[in-house]
Amino acid sequence: MQAAGLPVQSAMFKVAQTRAAIFRIVVVGSLSIWHWLIVLAIIALVFGTTRLRNIGSDLGFAVKGFKQGVKEVESLADLELQSEPRGATAEADAKEAMHRADGLR
Repeated sequence: MQAAGLPVQSAMFKVAQTRAAIFRIVVVGSLSIWHWLIVLAIIALVFGTTRLRNIGSDLGFAVKGFKQGVKEVESLADLELQSEPRGATAEADAKEAMHRADGLR
């Protein structure tokens, strides 16, 4: 098989090379791994390892708290859906919504 004068495998290899080059330019920029290691070393010197560790643990606790909050809201929504009567009319739903809105004020 020929694709634009090149064998198919060679054309696919060229596409893979092009995608890798675009990835390097877009994601990493023109900096190599050594540049990033130097930047990380400077950050560690400026902030100190204990401060960076504290920031990391605080971020971990924040993510954990967010996940627990999402689970809590989902479980409350599931319980509310399960406790809702099947034959509820639109009028009863509207009255319940008004009652809830009054309770929030």
